[in-house]
Amino acid sequence: MRDIDWFLKNSIEDGDCWIWQLACSSHGTPKVTIVDDAKQKQWAVRRYIATLLGMDIEGKLVTNKCGDPRCVCPDHILVVTKKQMANLIVKRTGYPFKIERNARISASQRRNVGKLTPAIVAEIRQSDATLRELGEKYGVAKSTVGDIKNFEAWKDYSSPFAGLMR
Repeated sequence: MRDIDWFLKNSIEDGDCWIWQLACSSHGTPKVTIVDDAKQKQWAVRRYIATLLGMDIEGKLVTNKCGDPRCVCPDHILVVTKKQMANLIVKRTGYPFKIERNARISASQRRNVGKLTPAIVAEIRQSDATLRELGEKYGVAKSTVGDIKNFEAWKDYSSPFAGLMR
């Protein structure tokens, strides 16, 4: 059984973080082997510290508030649900809002399920016909045509200025 002081001894204090100096998983999560009743068990360090502190971790994930993957400071330990963890990851990385990601998703959708082509979209944007007429011509809903004309659908990710040209 380890105590909090043992974890401090195997960490380097950096500001108010304790940066773990021993083994980490392939994903960079601090790990420790605990021998209990002649059995060895691998633990994520933050999870083990949370149990030492008496936190309820059943069915939950253990992370930290500071976002440093190697920080094991007890004051930074945060016990969260999967949904809360997903929100933290979005907040820390901003991944869902990256233009490259959105461009790949759009290209895939257009390739696999789209009725329209870039040429048709350009024609829709140039046309003076009504939304209903254009929708019937290309086999899409008039709301889709409206979204295309307002640059809310079929965004052009190749130019940062594409949505500004109306």
